[in-house]
Amino acid sequence: DFSRADFSFSDLSDANLAGAKLSGAEFSGTDMRGANLAGADLSGSNFIDTDFTGANLADANFTAASFRSVRGIDGANTQGARGLPARTR
Repeated sequence: DFSRADFSFSDLSDANLAGAKLSGAEFSGTDMRGANLAGADLSGSNFIDTDFTGANLADANFTAASFRSVRGIDGANTQGARGLPARTR
């Protein structure tokens, strides 16, 4: 359980976090390119300047999460994901 963990400026590229409990976590400046977050609970987490290029976000829960200046969501697998922003910058 990594709820409320601080992953700021971490390199989580290609990490397998499928099904992980990451609610309320901090992901500012985090590299999540190619990460597997399928089915993960990211509710209430904070994403600022986070890169999701090529990530697997299928069935992940982003309810009440905060997004600012994120990249790569448009090209990520978001099938079944909840709480993602309608448009990203």
